[in-house]
Amino acid sequence: MISFSTFMELLHYFNHQNLRKQQLLCLKMHRVKLAIVHNTIAPYRHPLFEALSQDLDLMVYYCSVRHSSREWDLWPRNYDYKYKILPRIPFKTSLGSNSLNPSIITELVLDKPHVIMLSSYTDPTTWLALAVAKLLKIPLIYWTEGIKEPESILGIITKPIRSLFAITSDACLAQGNRTKEYLESLGVDNASIFIAHNCVDNELLIDWSQQFKKKKNLLRKQLNFHEKHLVLFVGQLIPRKGVFDLMRIYEKVVQKRRETGLIVLGSGPLKSQLLSIVSKNKLINVHFVESGISLSELVKYYSIVDLLVLPTLFDLAPLVLNEAMACGLPIVVYNAAGNAYELVIPGVNGEVIETGDVEIFSEAIVRIISDEKLRKKMSKESIRIITSVSSVDSTTTGFLKAIEYVLKK
Repeated sequence: MISFSTFMELLHYFNHQNLRKQQLLCLKMHRVKLAIVHNTIAPYRHPLFEALSQDLDLMVYYCSVRHSSREWDLWPRNYDYKYKILPRIPFKTSLGSNSLNPSIITELVLDKPHVIMLSSYTDPTTWLALAVAKLLKIPLIYWTEGIKEPESILGIITKPIRSLFAITSDACLAQGNRTKEYLESLGVDNASIFIAHNCVDNELLIDWSQQFKKKKNLLRKQLNFHEKHLVLFVGQLIPRKGVFDLMRIYEKVVQKRRETGLIVLGSGPLKSQLLSIVSKNKLINVHFVESGISLSELVKYYSIVDLLVLPTLFDLAPLVLNEAMACGLPIVVYNAAGNAYELVIPGVNGEVIETGDVEIFSEAIVRIISDEKLRKKMSKESIRIITSVSSVDSTTTGFLKAIEYVLKK
């Protein structure tokens, strides 16, 4: 027999679960119309948008086709969701290339969405969408990855705009806990903030990597990598990504483990300087691979190395962590990455290092590559963590919770 109090707790739990199911069913039955205004086409968003379109009448408005500084690969399959690429007036600012898409006004007025979601504050098009939402009294959700105030004059100047988007929205979607704390610092009510981690198609990457790992040694030979251990860096070759720290870290690693190789997968203006550093310091086994390769090729590199390193000096939520973990890699990362502590558990699936501490960073690499048993354990943990913390399903749930919240308001 169970006690009366236990019975009531169980009853409350099942009532809560039934209510949750009814709310989701209500969303499906009424086909809530959600309009997302997104700055550019980012293929890693396709799985999420397709999942959302299963529960909602979704329309994504893209301000541009491609960001000038990105080399996104076309995704390996077509995803089924509605979108429009808005006619644009391109212009440049100190923040980079930007777009003005006046037609967003007509689109939103005619479409009459039940909820509008904005994914940026830097595009003037999102300012127009915000104005439409307020004039037509359409619930508004602000979707952001921000983790702190930019430490610059421009950051001070643009703070009122960030605050305006955050505070005037009916709810906010945060990519993680650090973003949630940042939104609270701007004055956003805790109850109106919902977590929706950046995500990738974990199932696809896990499946591909498992296939590649079956012929790992053959692939290494075909790609001309003959070192016993391989460490991988993926990112733009720019100062913010910590590429100079990367060279210093690797120099310390090969002093202790000469059988180690470093693969630098990326493009950028610092490549010639990095090549000079390699030559001047006589660094051995450093392989530069141009970015822009297909997703399947990228997964191939994740599958043949032992470890991913990311000594980034500042990153909001680098998806390279998601991708590498889905492929079963241990991670060593600076704590400047906004999603570092949520995806990497120190000692479990990698290490999170204080930004700038190249000595401790190099020691962590040596420790992991020297212990095969530890690497295998961390590999399994990376897959477990990424599938439980940051999946398309969990991110979709975060979106639906935010939408339910603003509609109730």
